[in-house]
Amino acid sequence: MREASPAQEVGLHGGLTHFIWTDARASREIARQELAEGIKALGEASIWPRSFSFARNEERYHDLLPTSGIHCYRGRPQELAWRLGRTLPGAALRAIDELRYATPRPVWPQQTIPGLWNIPASMFLYPIGATRARVVGLRSRLARFSRGLEAAVRRRGIFHFCLHPENLAESPHGFSMLDDILDALIRARGSGDVEVMTMCNVLARMERIQPHVSQEQHSYEDVLEAHRRA
Repeated sequence: MREASPAQEVGLHGGLTHFIWTDARASREIARQELAEGIKALGEASIWPRSFSFARNEERYHDLLPTSGIHCYRGRPQELAWRLGRTLPGAALRAIDELRYATPRPVWPQQTIPGLWNIPASMFLYPIGATRARVVGLRSRLARFSRGLEAAVRRRGIFHFCLHPENLAESPHGFSMLDDILDALIRARGSGDVEVMTMCNVLARMERIQPHVSQEQHSYEDVLEAHRRA
């Protein structure tokens, strides 16, 4: 992956393992060690991560990240279904969103603490295994992805799509579905409506325009105007 073309960004997920930072046993020191060992392991492959995703989106100890050279992370989606987490009501709301083809909301980075940017997720790939697919057909995954792209174009925001690679192996249709998703993305990029960026690409842009954004500027329009001035 380090030598792939086009270049691929390699970030860190949880630390050395899929560590849940909000676990009752997860002290600050354990989180620090987990993070340090994960960075060390990537360093052995000459990879120095600047982006991070908390396992299961369970966020804690944000201040450990920038001191370790990590300056952006994937934040939890802002919808109620995700704020409820791994609960029955949360799972039910996520299924309902799929059934009604709910449009994922565009997002914009927010600075959590100085030197650390939250780039919230817009949409996670809903499970495609046989059990879930019997209730929620696979068509919703592509439809919601396309709607998320369209919403980001309309509002000039970011559509941050997420999945685990192993999710694609849950169904024999997983890779053909991914092909359809990528086709939709390529068409949008080809029309000039969409720019494909990694999290560190987004980070670099926000670091560049940050001096032009005042504390009173919070709307999409304010940030975009600052970006044009930058």
